[in-house]
This record gives sequence, C-alpha cells and structure tokens, in this order.
Amino acid sequence: MDSKDYCDIIEEFMREYYVLHNFREAPEVQDFIFKNNLGVPLAQGVAFHLCELTETGKMIVAETWLEFCELFKVDPTQTYGDFDDILMSTPED
Repeated sequence: MDSKDYCDIIEEFMREYYVLHNFREAPEVQDFIFKNNLGVPLAQGVAFHLCELTETGKMIVAETWLEFCELFKVDPTQTYGDFDDILMSTPED
C-alpha cells in the first residue's frame, strides 16, 4: 500500500463511519482525531484530489496511518482494499 491508499481508507472512515455511524462518540476515536489534526485533513485532501503530498506530507500520512491501524488493532503492513477490510481484520475483544 502507498500513501494514496492510506489516505483513501482514512477518508472513507471519516466519511462513512465517523460521521454516519457515530464512531465519533468513542473516546479513543476522539483522541485519534485530536492527535492527527493535520494528518486526517491532509488524507482527506489527497483522497478528494485537492492536493498532492510532499515528502513531509507522506511522513505525516504514514504516521497517521500507523495510529489509525493501532486504533483498530490491525497490522499496518497488511494490504487493505477499504475500511471494511480493516473492520474484518479487527480482533474481537
């Protein structure tokens, strides 16, 4: 996966799940959004073809991706096609 793939999945999470399915109520999701207040909007901008990543932007998105995968307890080195793949890979507690 590359930076564009990370951006697409993070944007899908924000659009489909954070907004529509009340993931925003979870404190750990609020912490993720707060800590990644640059990486999340940057990912959204890339996903919507509003900007391109510089090398620094790629580093920010990569860090956001690692925290995103940590949030859902999935392997950041795996290949995921979309956010549903992340949900299917999330271990059940």
